[in-house]
Amino acid sequence: MILTGTLLALALSLPARAQNLGAVMTRDQIVAEGEKMALAQFDAMGRNYWGRFWVDGVFWAGVADLSKVSQNPELREAIKKMGARKSNNAGPWCLFYVEPEKEPNHADDMCIAQVFLDYYEETKEPAVLVDTQRRIDLATESILSREMADNASKVHDLHWQQGLTWYWCDALFMAAPVHARLSAITGDPKYLQAMHVEWARTSDLVYDRDEHLFFRDKKYIERKTKSGQKLFWSRGNGWVMGALARILPYIPENDPLRSRYVDQLRDMSAKLASIQRPDGTWSPSLLDYDQFPYSETSGTALNTFAMAWGINNGVLDEKTYRPVVEKAWAALLAARTGKGFLGYVQGVGSEPDKVHADQFTWYGNGAFLMAAAQVAQMAPIKLPPAPQLSAAPPKAKN
Repeated sequence: MILTGTLLALALSLPARAQNLGAVMTRDQIVAEGEKMALAQFDAMGRNYWGRFWVDGVFWAGVADLSKVSQNPELREAIKKMGARKSNNAGPWCLFYVEPEKEPNHADDMCIAQVFLDYYEETKEPAVLVDTQRRIDLATESILSREMADNASKVHDLHWQQGLTWYWCDALFMAAPVHARLSAITGDPKYLQAMHVEWARTSDLVYDRDEHLFFRDKKYIERKTKSGQKLFWSRGNGWVMGALARILPYIPENDPLRSRYVDQLRDMSAKLASIQRPDGTWSPSLLDYDQFPYSETSGTALNTFAMAWGINNGVLDEKTYRPVVEKAWAALLAARTGKGFLGYVQGVGSEPDKVHADQFTWYGNGAFLMAAAQVAQMAPIKLPPAPQLSAAPPKAKN
């Protein structure tokens, strides 16, 4: 269902350049759109700069990415303030714990470390690295242990949350980039080895090599949509696309396993390009638009980020994928709410669901910032007219 009134309001709020056929955005204009969203998020948190859980960590990872192309010092200063404060009973520059007794190496805990490692590379402050390295040491030891190898060998016979450390595809985004980057920073290959091992285990379990898409986790392998299609979740595949773009910079060119990730990014990108919606987005259910006919933007932003990174780094063919990225970027611009956040974001979940035009989250904003940082490097960007996006009817008010 197309919400004409809401869409008109969104379109009118956009810069004129985003509404006109053949409009062009410069690098500075793209960066400025990212800065406005980041600063709006800072305002929304009252300039207190909290956040260590994965929902927040994705936003901060986007801030770190944007700071590489922005001249605004407030972005880096905000990261410093966030990391230096005590949060959730953890000290400065400490990671989050979800269930330390049940899952001490839970991937969601590790997401914020992407930001800490970025800040460490800039400052070389030893305290920034301590807790991240301690936690990734423990995770690496566990992943490479005989016990986990034995569990992985019988993963198909175990409960869906057993057998692997990264047993759901989102985990590849949350934890794998930390392993890859920490290996590059320290020169210790064990972190990269653990990433190679666990990525392969996860792919072997939930990557469909015929469709070149990931099931969210083992529960969804046999499930079908109402029309009988395989059930592939848009944001779940966006997480993997984003992960590939975040690990490849830290896998050495001479690593014999590097081609595995390059091939996966190319295969997934080709599949996703073939099923992109006319409005530039991807549906919550990638192969069944009829059941979920919505323009979902968190998966779209992650795909935009990854494909733009691939173009910028010679991994994806620019002639093929630039039009895909430009359509997606125009959709992301059209999806912004009146507060300046990314709307049309499916809420926290694990499978396709309804999308509302005014729905936004920290991770959606973070994915937009990541996309902006990479799309800016492709500038100038030619934009199609602002598309009409589709969402579920507004939630009923009590």
